[in-house]
Amino acid sequence: MTQPTTPTSGARLTTESANARFMQGIAYHRGGLFDRAQGVYDEVLTALPLHFGALHFSGVLAFQQGQAQRAVELISKAVGVFDGDGSAFCNLANAQRSLGLLPQALDNYTRALVLLPDHFSSIYGRGCVLFGLGKVGDALTDFKRALTLQPQNADVLSNAGNCQAALGQTDAAMASYAQAIALNPDHLDAHYNRGLLLGGMGEFMAALSDYDRALAVQPNHYDALVNRANILLAFHRSAEAVTGLRQATVADPSRFEGWYNLANALAETGDTVEQLRACLAAQAIDPTVDFVAGSVLNLQMKLCEWSTFDADLQRLLADVTAGRLPVQPFALLALADAPALQLRTARQLSAKLTKSIAARPADLFQPPRPGLPLRIGYFSSDFCNHAVASQLSQLLLVHDRQVVEVFAFSFTAKPEDPMQQRIARSVDHFHDVSLMSDREVAALARSLAIDIAVDLNGYTNKARPTIFALGCAPVQAAYLGYAGTTGAPYIDYLIADRVLIPEEKRQHYSEHVVYLPDSFMVNDNTRVRSDRQFTRAELGLPEQGFVFRCYNSARILPEVFNCWMRLLQQVPGSVLWLLDENATATANLRREAQQRGIDPARLVFSGRIEMSEHFARNRIADLFLDTFPYTAHSTACDALWSGLPVLTRMGESFASRVAGSLLSAMGLPELITHSVAEYEARALHLAQHPHELAALRERLIASRDSGPLFNTETFARRIEAAYTLMHRRRVDGLPPAHLDVSTTDTPT
Repeated sequence: MTQPTTPTSGARLTTESANARFMQGIAYHRGGLFDRAQGVYDEVLTALPLHFGALHFSGVLAFQQGQAQRAVELISKAVGVFDGDGSAFCNLANAQRSLGLLPQALDNYTRALVLLPDHFSSIYGRGCVLFGLGKVGDALTDFKRALTLQPQNADVLSNAGNCQAALGQTDAAMASYAQAIALNPDHLDAHYNRGLLLGGMGEFMAALSDYDRALAVQPNHYDALVNRANILLAFHRSAEAVTGLRQATVADPSRFEGWYNLANALAETGDTVEQLRACLAAQAIDPTVDFVAGSVLNLQMKLCEWSTFDADLQRLLADVTAGRLPVQPFALLALADAPALQLRTARQLSAKLTKSIAARPADLFQPPRPGLPLRIGYFSSDFCNHAVASQLSQLLLVHDRQVVEVFAFSFTAKPEDPMQQRIARSVDHFHDVSLMSDREVAALARSLAIDIAVDLNGYTNKARPTIFALGCAPVQAAYLGYAGTTGAPYIDYLIADRVLIPEEKRQHYSEHVVYLPDSFMVNDNTRVRSDRQFTRAELGLPEQGFVFRCYNSARILPEVFNCWMRLLQQVPGSVLWLLDENATATANLRREAQQRGIDPARLVFSGRIEMSEHFARNRIADLFLDTFPYTAHSTACDALWSGLPVLTRMGESFASRVAGSLLSAMGLPELITHSVAEYEARALHLAQHPHELAALRERLIASRDSGPLFNTETFARRIEAAYTLMHRRRVDGLPPAHLDVSTTDTPT
């Protein structure tokens, strides 16, 4: 068969010959000979610039070759010549949809359907546009109509599932996705979107399976990689999550989520340097996203990278003051002594996390059980080798079972961890809820008739505030793990003491405060202190000279470090003994010391060791210097348990007053200061008056062994009394109120 001849150069096409030539172009087009087809269309348009068919199909060809804007221009010109072809309006709408011109695409799909009422592509395309415009119900109507024309179309079924999921029609959505996958087992979107739906339902393992199937079809599917990694993080499979997120950032380095989630995943690995790099990459893409600026600043604090710290902190606080959310509440605690701003940020985060959850109805819970021990549920991600578990474990054991029945709900599964094993042995009921959804955990707690739920996380790492928003107990309290307010309407009480939260400061807390006598802090008085006698030489310390000690290297701010360097200048031969948290922070601190005229060798770093020996080596130090505004919590308890005096500066916020609470309970108010000048002067005075410091150490040891701070049994009775007061108000039909265990069972 001979190919159609092409007119020679200069030949003039008539209308009749142009139409014939156009049909040759269509044949080339349908045969995949795109260059030949375009040549013919151009030839026709040279002769007849307003030839509808050549304009239309040149536009179609441009769209097929990824030139959507050119397609819009050509097909728009075509329908301007002739507006009676429904397929042309559909093709124009397809090109506009690909460019995100959704309102224009909607108009043209509708015009196509006026001309071709049962045109499948127009019905389906309009459904996609309607969904994109948020008109989900109308979109579902179009997809159902399309299914009457092509009931076995997996694409339509998948999109119908998306609409049903968005409308809360979960069962129908699951059925639509299942039908799509039955028709096409490798349907990428059906697997991915079903994974999204399953993840939202808390069916994490099933969601992982769908993401894996989606990635088998398209290994670099960005959203599947990111969402799969988020589930892996929930399962504490951080190494796999990091691998997936690194792949996502390679697949599309221009998107924010992969970098920011990678930064969060790297937190699990302890690689703070890489975490900061990922966070900076996210910030460069979009510096306005919630939390990113605060995350960068918090990581710089951990690495002691202070080159722009002060200016960045002022910008961040200005953003918080202006009502933005640049920082997580937990990070803000360590950056600023600002309880009003901390309340604002906590309230914003609480509203953001739980905006779709209704308030707890009173009839959600079982009625009180008269005459039976109160069922206390402790909820935490830290029932493992963590400071919270270390502080709490003995309390769980010595609770009076005539007063309370103790339940632990662990968000972290570490059955081989010795501390988790100890917690499990110390409570009456241990529930590993790490693989359960928030709704399932809340429902489990309600089924167990928990009287008081105690949130030990607040907004710390791996917190699950949605569990409490859903309502896991009729009374819900925050305690220990988070040094601030939750800002959450679903947390009724905050357990504290009068040093932490004076009455005049209660305005900065959304919860009702329950005041314990002495200190809010619980301690394990069974912890062993090794008898080992360390030498200075084996700890890298000089044989002579005053030893200032701090174990909170990740909380050092420039103002505090400046003060410490002035102390080293004023106390000849003295050294500052710090935790070797990471190599970068250690190097940065040595450089900062040198810049302040201090020999870097006067900063001595040591790593972590077994806890009983840590207590023993603490005895070598002379004075523990506290950080500010986030003061020492468990590390202050460790120092005091070792017999090491702690000097603190107390501010306005909860986090800045914890060490002050501990020292007040120990009867050592001389070690509490209220300004950087007073703090520096007191440290210098004690370094220059060793007899006074020795007398303080003797008082500390006496109070440690006989006072209330390290008496776990006494503390247990007090917190049980607090639980009883909270529960009694519920039984009496009274709302939560501020309570004081030490004075009265009536509201303060």
